[in-house]
Amino acid sequence: CGARVSVFGLDDKRAKAIDDQYREIENIVTMDEIEKLKNIYDIGSGPLSLALGSSKYGSKLSEITSAYNIFLNQGCYIKPSTINKIIHNGITIKQNLEKAKKVFSNETVSFINETLNYTVKDGTAKKLKDLNGDFYAKTGTVGTDKGNTDAYIITYTKDYVLGCWVGCKDKALMSNSMTGGSICASAARDIWNQIYQQKNKVFYLVLFTLFVCICIIVPDSYSA
Repeated sequence: CGARVSVFGLDDKRAKAIDDQYREIENIVTMDEIEKLKNIYDIGSGPLSLALGSSKYGSKLSEITSAYNIFLNQGCYIKPSTINKIIHNGITIKQNLEKAKKVFSNETVSFINETLNYTVKDGTAKKLKDLNGDFYAKTGTVGTDKGNTDAYIITYTKDYVLGCWVGCKDKALMSNSMTGGSICASAARDIWNQIYQQKNKVFYLVLFTLFVCICIIVPDSYSA
């Protein structure tokens, strides 16, 4: 018929042959050598993913949430702080002097914002689409068909970044229905409503259950 026919196994061997040749020409360590190192030091496959930017113990919710303030600060990262300034008897005794650091270009930020805004309009975070204003979100779920261990959503506006995580401290399995786009998105929607209903920008953290962790990051442009 003239169409390309995919033969299981054959394509894998062809890809491996090309990869082996490339590694030999460029003097790159081979997969066989990597496997030997894994066996010699009994390290498993976990450390190998570090090359892709992962980590063995993951990241704190506050760390992930704070990273997203880049996208509402024109590509600049500002380290979060609970203290802006302390004044005693007219004298400033402590002040947050953290400076913004440019991390992404404006073009990159615009692309990310457009993508994460679509996630709200017609993606995994569409529970937020009925909120008034522009909202952006990234959901995530970790688990197998036997159950999920983690669910989260990082969502932001021009004013705030909000992170919600659901999971068990001992990594016990939850139902597969517990996802970033379900319970976390619902929690975020309720919190956003609380935040923007308060005209004086005073808001409350709602305690849903014992294993819900909520983190709100306020950007540098607003004093809290």
